[in-house]
Amino acid sequence: MAKKKFIDYDMRDSFEFPLFLSDKLSFDENTQIKYIDRNDIYPAMIKKTNNDVTLSISTVLEKKSGIPGYSTSDDIVIDQSDIGPLYATTWDGGIQFVFLQFSLDNLTHSNYYNTASYNGVSNFRVTEYSLSSQFLLSELVYFAEIYLDYIQDWFSVFSILPKGKPEESIVTINRLTYKDVNFDL
Repeated sequence: MAKKKFIDYDMRDSFEFPLFLSDKLSFDENTQIKYIDRNDIYPAMIKKTNNDVTLSISTVLEKKSGIPGYSTSDDIVIDQSDIGPLYATTWDGGIQFVFLQFSLDNLTHSNYYNTASYNGVSNFRVTEYSLSSQFLLSELVYFAEIYLDYIQDWFSVFSILPKGKPEESIVTINRLTYKDVNFDL
């Protein structure tokens, strides 16, 4: 089976990936690209089935407390307001994820020598995330042009129609240029 690339997925696909996860991004001065430092990661797994997205992390995420090495049950991360966004990359670095909204689904504590995680496993339900081929560039990017060729394929617009894909001339998008505008698709 051939390995799928980032551009081969659409918004309706189900998938499951092992990830490297972090709560912060590092910055490369030479390339001006943000990335996940491999010295500051947690092993994780993302699974999307239909509209449900689950993020399993091989540790119990904790808030940053003032006393190192001391934590209570109040320090466990419940949702994104406790820690901010989470960043992840597939093991091969081909797909980058940003988890913007998530909430704790369940928590399993385990302190056994034969487990893959020392202090437990956190399972989060993800309600807002993005995937891309690289993390954001520096904040000094003020202008971008986006070319959306074959947008109907990305969103699988025609897959719900009974006769299949009609002529592609039905979907027409002229060149659009946005300046100083934030938007989500």
